[in-house]
Amino acid sequence: MKKFILATLLGLFLMLTLGFANLAQAQAPTFRINFTVQINPNVTVDMGANVVVNPSKPKKGSTILVLNGTGQNSNTFIPLSQQLFADSVTTKLVARTILLNYPGHGNSSFPISNSGVKFGDLTLGDYVTSLIESLKRLNEIGMAPDVIMGHSLGAEMLHLAQQRLIGQGTNFRKAFGVKSAIFFVPDIVGPPAWAFTDSGTGTAVLSMLRVEDPKQGSIVVFPPPVWIGFFYGNLMGQVVSGAPTPDQAVANGFISTDSATMAAEFLGVAPFNRP
Repeated sequence: MKKFILATLLGLFLMLTLGFANLAQAQAPTFRINFTVQINPNVTVDMGANVVVNPSKPKKGSTILVLNGTGQNSNTFIPLSQQLFADSVTTKLVARTILLNYPGHGNSSFPISNSGVKFGDLTLGDYVTSLIESLKRLNEIGMAPDVIMGHSLGAEMLHLAQQRLIGQGTNFRKAFGVKSAIFFVPDIVGPPAWAFTDSGTGTAVLSMLRVEDPKQGSIVVFPPPVWIGFFYGNLMGQVVSGAPTPDQAVANGFISTDSATMAAEFLGVAPFNRP
């Protein structure tokens, strides 16, 4: 049954990326949650998430934690949740989705620190810590997921979090009861080759999108037309049918900034090596 869930969800993810702008966004009840986590000795974050609840309330339905990609946030994946609950098969299998926002994304706060740490200073390790600590809090409040899925950066974070947990003598299943994981178009953890970074394209893209902000530090900023082209463009540079317009992406709150330090790490931009 779990294999069937995974295959179905992968198909729905493809539907999402090809045309989520046309999906309804206000059918299933959605609410927000917040909780505070410590991501390093000097920094806390008021983490937030969108929780989308299946109106059918299946008794044995899964709780799925979703992690978005770079430049996105939890709003980007609300249409996926709506589609899961509208589908005649998955509505019987999924009880709710928890769409977690990274630090500085959506309803998650920027880093709170007395030592001057800015959003742009956050590392990939800090993002991963925010995930692990959030799973602890979700368990405490009775919202533990049994399925986790990540897109792009989110998938890489799942990989790195599992590596960290294994190094501590545990894993997602033992520590949090997670039974299944889905990687959708994942960023690639080294040492396997990744053409996007190995060709120098990743470095060029980061250079183009990097902005120095007086309050938040060095951050990655996607102008809306660039965001659409980046996430909805084909290999010919054409935006695919069904993609949202830049104005729709802004109106729906799909676009977020990211820490440029974190981005440089996962892209392996000097002085960093790919994780």
